[in-house]
Amino acid sequence: YQYLQDKVRYISVQIGIGGWKPMLASDVDKLGYGDCKALTNYTKVLLDAVGVPSYYTILYAGNSERDIINDFSSMQGNHAILGVPEGDDIIWLECTEQDKPFGYLGNFTDDRDVLIVTEEGGEIVHTKVYSDAENLQEYRASVQLNSEGGIIGFLEGTYEGLQYDGKYTWDKRTDEEKRTAYKERWDYINGLMIEGINLNDNKTDIIFTEKLNIKASNYATKIGDDLLLCANVFNQSQYIPSRISNRKQELFIGEGYKDVDHLDIIFPEGYRVESLPEDTTVESKFGSYSISFKELADNKIEYKRNLMIRKGTYPPEDYAAYRSFRKKIAKLDKSKVLLKVKTN
Repeated sequence: YQYLQDKVRYISVQIGIGGWKPMLASDVDKLGYGDCKALTNYTKVLLDAVGVPSYYTILYAGNSERDIINDFSSMQGNHAILGVPEGDDIIWLECTEQDKPFGYLGNFTDDRDVLIVTEEGGEIVHTKVYSDAENLQEYRASVQLNSEGGIIGFLEGTYEGLQYDGKYTWDKRTDEEKRTAYKERWDYINGLMIEGINLNDNKTDIIFTEKLNIKASNYATKIGDDLLLCANVFNQSQYIPSRISNRKQELFIGEGYKDVDHLDIIFPEGYRVESLPEDTTVESKFGSYSISFKELADNKIEYKRNLMIRKGTYPPEDYAAYRSFRKKIAKLDKSKVLLKVKTN
């Protein structure tokens, strides 16, 4: 698979335009490029040469899952991948990308019925389903607040499952592109500066890690000499679905995920915590959410947050409840901490 990624590049010729027949493997080997059909077939030929069986596989690719129709024979699909049997499982290989880890699909080809071509004929099978908990984003961070409301901080983020998708290409971005992307992610932090970026793509374990040093001149709001700040520095979810009355269509949450946040806020000498928000848990059929706050010694506040969104299809009448759930999350993610100047 690494040999394939190093040797060839992808060109786009859609199945509907180019038909089902791939170009010859010998031509791919000579020219060094091919479309999804050609590169999948080429990989199959490479594995055949060393005695490893594999299945040329036709499917509908895209971020919204679409199944191959199993009860009507017709020309279907818009993409090809390769399946390598391993016991009762199948290892899926995306043959068009030069950076994707071995055996990783991502949300472009996961969780759908596909057609594998075997020596006995075609067979409908299902690609990997990532559980909500597998799609993990975890932040561990620390920020130090000064008396002017500015912060200096460190964040370590890890991404797994479908939350890994899209991260493994970041090494190809320039430093300026990376900084721009982080500023867009945290556009609510005024004057944000990214002073250090260390990225690690573990393709063996399929885990992406980022370590960042950040700085912002005026994160907290000054109220006289006091400071008011949002405890959730790095993962504020402000998504609220549009208000729709008398909805007719089902609610489809196409990707479940889990976010775990642990943040230490160190505030300056001469201040005390006037008030902390209440610990809160919200449970619903769409997922769960919890936040907690604890004042520690040495001018430190510990903030923890857990969010789980469950993938699924829900009836139209559940839409209002889902909107309410997301609205609560957006409000709680803005929970404020008040720090007051100590008086003698």
